[in-house]
Amino acid sequence: MRVSVIDPEIHFNENILASFKVLEYMRRNDIEYLVFASSSTVYGEASVIPTPEDYHPLNPISIYEPLNWQ
Repeated sequence: MRVSVIDPEIHFNENILASFKVLEYMRRNDIEYLVFASSSTVYGEASVIPTPEDYHPLNPISIYEPLNWQ
């Protein structure tokens, strides 16, 4: 079982709280731009390496799966 299921507070601190702190720092320091980088975990165990961005099917290996990847 994944840690996010066992102890969701860990993910709250690492995702929600950490994101808030970054955005608050940006606001206080007049930083206008943020670069977002994703993770290859959306592909699951991809059979093509390196995995292209248009690879399908998307089989996330995270608790944060969206309801519909299509």
